[in-house]
Amino acid sequence: MKLLLVFIFFVVQLNLKAQNNKEYINIDWPPEYNWKVVDRKTENNIKSIVIIPGSETVKNPSIIGTIAARMGAHFNNLADIVKLYKDHLDTGTKFSIVESSDSASHLWIIFKVETPKNDKYPEPESDMYYVTQGEAALYENYVAIKKPSISPEFESKWVNVFKTAKLTIIK
Repeated sequence: MKLLLVFIFFVVQLNLKAQNNKEYINIDWPPEYNWKVVDRKTENNIKSIVIIPGSETVKNPSIIGTIAARMGAHFNNLADIVKLYKDHLDTGTKFSIVESSDSASHLWIIFKVETPKNDKYPEPESDMYYVTQGEAALYENYVAIKKPSISPEFESKWVNVFKTAKLTIIK
């Protein structure tokens, strides 16, 4: 179990350099999924890691987790962060803010996006996001499930998980 927790720590940690500082975001992803990395890439200033439950395949996972950093992105208020995400939504998709703080040392927001099955999307998908502003990047962590909406139990679980997030800056 200890080895698994150490593995999860290294998998979900994004190490970024901003000037001479190092910045880390850590989230205690639930160990019961036995997460495994299925994709890791850097593309257009976005670094990302995609994880799924260890016993599942990429073709049909029950849940997908994504840890990403938008390098160099900086927002001074939550309204601009919300706009970034809302501008990419399709008609029929529901966006709901669950919790947020603009008074913390770093802005953060938890929101959900619920997309029903439609002509464009043959399968429904719902996501829970945790987004926080660091010094070097905008950090985006989310989980996706193939359901048209998010249950109160799922929402509560992932709000608690995302609230374990710690942004650490080593100068």
